[in-house]
Amino acid sequence: MQADFCNLRGRVALVTGGGAGIGRAIVEAYAALGARVVVAEIDAARLDDVGQWLAKHGKQNGVEHWAMRADVCDDEQVAALLTGIEQRYGALDVLVNNVGDFLLNIKPFEQTGPADWDALYSIT
Repeated sequence: MQADFCNLRGRVALVTGGGAGIGRAIVEAYAALGARVVVAEIDAARLDDVGQWLAKHGKQNGVEHWAMRADVCDDEQVAALLTGIEQRYGALDVLVNNVGDFLLNIKPFEQTGPADWDALYSIT
């Protein structure tokens, strides 16, 4: 039996970077808990894969999901994503800021500088 605190039925959850890895696992877990999952994914192949999975899962469970190609470093794309969520679902209940990157910045921390940090922190 599922505990009430794990019941996401009817809630709208946005998972950034939900096409692979930890993000994909969160997408699948939230969908299994009944959430209407929205995925923001920059990679077209991963977006297609998770979109197909969500479509199949949604048909089986009567839950609408949505996967959108979006770069969360681009303010306009984030605004379009949020507008789409509001139009489709009315509101957002859960936000999982999963996107992360090391930006191929392979050097010791002490060799990094403000430009490196700004690039990393621009990922929202």
